[in-house]
Amino acid sequence: MQEVREKIKPLIQKRCGTMRVLDMSQPIGLNDIYTSVNILDKITGQRRLGIDELLQQCKSQDFDLFGLNRITEERLPGLEAVEKYSKLMILGKPGAGKTTFLKYLAIQCIEGEFQIVMNINLREKNI
Repeated sequence: MQEVREKIKPLIQKRCGTMRVLDMSQPIGLNDIYTSVNILDKITGQRRLGIDELLQQCKSQDFDLFGLNRITEERLPGLEAVEKYSKLMILGKPGAGKTTFLKYLAIQCIEGEFQIVMNINLREKNI
């Protein structure tokens, strides 16, 4: 495994070590912009609540928002999730940091922190 890491290390560093940010003319180093992420263990957007459940969660101070302004699910640090689960699917809104997180994991992988990281970019035409 170490031999494979050493062979692909320059390629991974070239592809994942920098990122283009908005309209900056030069790419910026990944370590200069990466911050640790927290991940929700369960997908909350797919959860359906009945009227009774909504009313139980709703307090008078939250009445106009029905408690929807708070994330009540427990969060897990991203690197801890990678260690805990053998398979992950990273979902999120545009600009949430999904690609940055995966690039950071790839760099950590070639440094020996994790065994395998696979990033499938759905925008790529040759998958």
